[in-house]
Formats: sequence, structure tokens, C-alpha cells
Amino acid sequence: MVRDLLDHLEWYVGLDPKMGSLIDFLDRGEVYEQKAGSYESGALRYQIIEYTSDERGVETTAEGPQIQIILEGEELFSIRDSGETVLVSTNTEGMFIHLAGGEHVRLQMGSAGPRAVKKVIFFL
Repeated sequence: MVRDLLDHLEWYVGLDPKMGSLIDFLDRGEVYEQKAGSYESGALRYQIIEYTSDERGVETTAEGPQIQIILEGEELFSIRDSGETVLVSTNTEGMFIHLAGGEHVRLQMGSAGPRAVKKVIFFL
């Protein structure tokens, strides 16, 4: 897992062959205007989701490598290993998380009550 500012995404271009395309796509800015749904642009496949965070969140396992970017709002995020939480972080606008396949995470949690969140997930 990598968590950093979106401004530093180019530092991680070696993580995946699609990273250069992803950076070019983000520079165009159209993802910020798109509604919730599934999309494709060239070799990139991505999903935009909108939800209200809550204290329970959603537990899932990343099926493959992905980049998650908070477009609006904020959420608590945690990584789990062997049933134990090993990292908890607040992710806000302008941040990204790179997950490798198989990582167990809890997403969509709120730290100060319910909040509206818009996120894009790029499937690498």
C-alpha cells in the first residue's frame, strides 16, 4: 500500500505500466466533472462512486492493483492483516492510495459523523 498526495503521483510511475496514462488522464481534469458510474478511457478502466461515510464502513479485499483518489470529502481508511487493524488513516481531497491485489481494507468510514464523499477507483 502507498498513500500520498496526488501532487506526488508521478514519483510512483514505476509501480505500474498504466501510471503514465493515468497521470496524463488526471491532468485533463475530466474525472472531476463525471457522475458516478463505470468508465473506460484508452487502457484505463475506472469507477466513480459517491456515498455517505458512516462509522461501520465497508470491509473488502482489493481484487487487483488499484489507485483510489478522493475527489470530494474525506474518509477513514484502514488496512487489516490477519484480522487485526494495522493502519488507520484519514484520506482527504487531493490524496491517493495505491493498493496491491489481496490487501484487506475497510473504507467509507467517517470520523466526525456522516460525510458526502466522491471517489474514483482506477483498476490497474
